[in-house]
Order: sequence, then structure tokens, then C-alpha cells
Amino acid sequence: MVNKKLEKAIEFMRINNCSECVAISGYKKKEALDRYTTGNHEIMCVFCNKENIKSDVTEIDNCYVFEPLNPVVKGHLLVVNKRHTKDFTSDADVFAETCKVASDVAFNIGGDFNLITSKGKNATQSVFHCHIHLVPRQKNDHLKLPWS
Repeated sequence: MVNKKLEKAIEFMRINNCSECVAISGYKKKEALDRYTTGNHEIMCVFCNKENIKSDVTEIDNCYVFEPLNPVVKGHLLVVNKRHTKDFTSDADVFAETCKVASDVAFNIGGDFNLITSKGKNATQSVFHCHIHLVPRQKNDHLKLPWS
């Protein structure tokens, strides 16, 4: 019985394109099953629970702002809305709110930035919770982007 429910839980996660949860469900079967049976799709999302974030977190409005696990340059930040949405097309209001916080943070820090977000695996999205990368830029920082 549990295996059948777990299979349904994993299929639910796949349908909802939550690859983070599908990957986790491989070794945290109880959490995957709990998530499915309680209807709480965000239980296992790495960004939905502040305790999952490994760096210092600043809360601004409805967003978390923090350094990613592997910053590409010094000062690289993530801006993540507390409300779970899959990507920037899932909820325009949530994305707009997240963009406003990212804009305010970049303005307050000052300097040049890339603002980067992705939608889907082919666009290099690896965590399926909408988030924005704020990447500070400096002359000769040696960070190559495809359009540079």
C-alpha cells in the first residue's frame, strides 16, 4: 500500500514539474509520502523552508535574499519569494513582487548587475521555485555570459 502511494506521490511531483522533490523523494520516501498525502506541495522545496538555506537570509517584504551555495562572483545573491511558484510565468504578481525586491536590493548596493532568471531545464533552471539571481559585475571580473 505504501509503495503504491509513494508511486502516486512521485508521479504527482513529476506532473507538477518539481524535480527537486522527485530527486529528494528517492532517499526521503516518508517526506515524499507525507507531502503527497497532506497536499502540501512545498514541504520539500529547498526554497520554501528558510531552514534549508545554508547562508544568512535577509527577509524583505515577501522575499528571502541570500547568497547561493555556489556564487559565481563575490556579492552574487538570490531573491526568492516566500510563495512557491514554479517559475516566472507561473504567477505574474509573485514575479513582479520578487522583481521589485531585487530592484531595491541592487539599487541599495549600487553598481552594475545582471538580473537572471530561468524557466525550465533547457534554460538551466535547477530549482523549480521562481528565483532571481542578482550578479554584480565589475570590469575584468572574467564572468562570461553567452551574449558577452
